Amino acid sequence: MVRFRMATKIKKYEDIFKKNSVRSKDLVLLLSNWENDINNIRRFFLDEIEAKVPRNVKGRFSEPGPLLLKLAGTSENAYKYAFLKGKQAQINFVNGKSIKLDWLDMEVPVMPGENPRRRCLDLIGKTREGNKADFVIAELKKEGGDSPFYAAYEAIFYALSVKNNTKELVHHPSFDGAPIENYWKYYKNCKYLIVAATNKYWEMWKDHLNKLKDISSWVENKYKYKLIYAEFNKVDFKTQKQNSVNGKYSPSVPNEIRIWNQVQKSI
Repeated sequence: MVRFRMATKIKKYEDIFKKNSVRSKDLVLLLSNWENDINNIRRFFLDEIEAKVPRNVKGRFSEPGPLLLKLAGTSENAYKYAFLKGKQAQINFVNGKSIKLDWLDMEVPVMPGENPRRRCLDLIGKTREGNKADFVIAELKKEGGDSPFYAAYEAIFYALSVKNNTKELVHHPSFDGAPIENYWKYYKNCKYLIVAATNKYWEMWKDHLNKLKDISSWVENKYKYKLIYAEFNKVDFKTQKQNSVNGKYSPSVPNEIRIWNQVQKSI
């Protein structure tokens, strides 16, 4: 049974999955035992997340200012800002179907406090499918950043945190000044958790896509969320920044980059 006991300390899945390389010793051990120990991995993985989810959070949620029109970064935050600014997006599935959605906000805290590094949702949105709207949570990862296993861990944690603390979260204002209650009203129909990154990011992880799909299956069976892995083409934000003033610019993505494709295993 894989529980990764290090000396007298049991290593957490969160710590193992946060590694950004498939060559990480602990991650190699976990992935190599995946098929033989999948039932225990599933149980301990979900139990660990559920144990970390806050219940009835109390305290003041920091109030974000207006969405910045310009920033200095050219990595993960640049994609968040650009996608949110573009508003609309589409996700194409390997079965030929697709969904359209609207991004609503970014970096939305699910924990109270003023700590800028507290847990936040990267992007939240809602689907545009007739008269029905389903809530969407997206976690973005940068090339060389955390593993998609960790991104899945985060997405599940955030979804359950919102579910358990909606009464507190409705009082938190959004970047554009609208009450966040306008967003959480879709939560009862929360359906999609998305782990997204550039196609280059996924090159390292596609050989482990079946294991990631196992996690998707666990999540859908237990929580009814659809956990999806998606990729988009890389954007050269550094070139966009070259024409900036005082080192800050307004990142943007062309329409075709707003179309995300479900990740497929390399042939």
